[in-house]
Amino acid sequence: MRAAMMVVVALMAMSPAHAETKDEATRFKEAITSFLASEASGVDVTGIMVNEVDGHLVASVPALTITDAQASFTVGAFSITKVGEREGGRIIDTTIAGPERVEGNILGNEVSAALTHARGSAAIDTERGRSVKTRFDIDGMTVQIPDAKGQVAIVKAWSEGGLDLDAKGAWVTSTTGGLEHIEIMFDGVSPGSTSNRVMIDGMAFESHSNGANFTAYQHFIDNLGKLGDTPGQTPDGNIFANLTAGLHEAGTGVKLTGIKMEGISNQADAETATIKSLELKTVVSGIDQKAASLRLIYQHEDFAAASAPADIASVLPRRTHFDLEIGDIDTQELMNALVGGKDATGAVAVMAVVAKAQLLVHDLSLEGDAASLSAKGEARFSSGTPLNLTGEGDVLVRGIQAIADLQNPFSAEISDILPIFEALGSPQQNPQHGDKELRYRIEATPAGELLVNGADLSVLVGAEEAPADKAGQRALLPRDPAMEGEDVKKIQKALLDRHLLTDLTGRYDPTTAAAVIRFQKQVKLNADGVVNEATRAALLK
Repeated sequence: MRAAMMVVVALMAMSPAHAETKDEATRFKEAITSFLASEASGVDVTGIMVNEVDGHLVASVPALTITDAQASFTVGAFSITKVGEREGGRIIDTTIAGPERVEGNILGNEVSAALTHARGSAAIDTERGRSVKTRFDIDGMTVQIPDAKGQVAIVKAWSEGGLDLDAKGAWVTSTTGGLEHIEIMFDGVSPGSTSNRVMIDGMAFESHSNGANFTAYQHFIDNLGKLGDTPGQTPDGNIFANLTAGLHEAGTGVKLTGIKMEGISNQADAETATIKSLELKTVVSGIDQKAASLRLIYQHEDFAAASAPADIASVLPRRTHFDLEIGDIDTQELMNALVGGKDATGAVAVMAVVAKAQLLVHDLSLEGDAASLSAKGEARFSSGTPLNLTGEGDVLVRGIQAIADLQNPFSAEISDILPIFEALGSPQQNPQHGDKELRYRIEATPAGELLVNGADLSVLVGAEEAPADKAGQRALLPRDPAMEGEDVKKIQKALLDRHLLTDLTGRYDPTTAAAVIRFQKQVKLNADGVVNEATRAALLK
């Protein structure tokens, strides 16, 4: 569907070739033919006829066939009408009527689309050969995907955009659009299997990009498709050089509203989930510089699963917000590594570039009725440091017990570490829900320390060995299987006497380690749950 719309929208951006020796109709036809041949690879543009209708030139296109490595389409008949000129003929205004059908194959799947009242308009800059502004509207669309037993129905669709170029070739392009009342249906592939239906009230999308050299960027686009083509049809060796020379920033965004998802089984009632809104954005910037970045933003509001059990529904993230960025990517080094080859050496070179990048967590939030998590921070891969990572951040967790109580494949693991996790946290009140949440300040230092709320957990997490004390007594810490022995019982007895532990098990389990952390906090020792010489001396005195 998207490819079909792009093809039809592309038709709006024709650029007539001025030639005084040719009549207007011939120049109009040549403009259409040359535009399609240069802007869309694998297009069969034969059969175009230009006639005068009611005083206007009209180009009739019986059909277009577009073929590349991943897809092929046949666009049904449509017409393009020249309705006027501006600025001494430099700007030509056109309208487009049709097509009514688009058929094709995407990655081996047959697709057919029926369009109702498809129409568009375009203002074309003939000197630059590009559209200044385009608009496309469809009053209804039905897409059939027989191989997947699927159907997509859309009540209304539109898109609008354009491209501006300055005298030096710098460019800016933007596109906005939307769909209304979308219904997606996929049937089960075997008896008794579940079919699925998704209904969406609306979808809005936008994209933008800009760069210093449009010709270089177009060269990159023209060669990009060849990367997936058959052997022998290889891209130009300057493909990535043209990308860094032509493009600075590119971003996309899509927002869905009023989403309802249903799973329908032959033996059961519909299982329904709803989302008030869902939004996804991507921005790639600094591609022509030495500090490029990729930013990904995802969020949804008011997610609900009507058929979910109460314990699961209480912890499902009704609201989710991810805002992550990978920055400080040296684009030129990355391109050189990619061009360097597809073998193991090339992969190592790519990883070496990525290893210098910075990871920024602008926001990571999941919020349910009984549990929530939020995080912010930054980190950088630091080769040569003990952890190969440096950074810092803050994490807030609410309702961890509700998550641990769920019956899932990870329940046992969560329950095992829960006492230590709770003991390490700094409790505070959640301002929105009024209940307790735990705060964790996490730091990975160049010296190799892993600090949580100021406590060095390097030994606890296994980044460092736990040394024996001067008397030769081993350090005690939670391991699988748990450490056992008289030394463990001695420590547990001391914790019992201080009302920090309730059971004497002889096993140094997470509950015992959590009691040690609480004691270490009381006496201002490193609160990591490891019984070393200093903790043993303070606990047994």
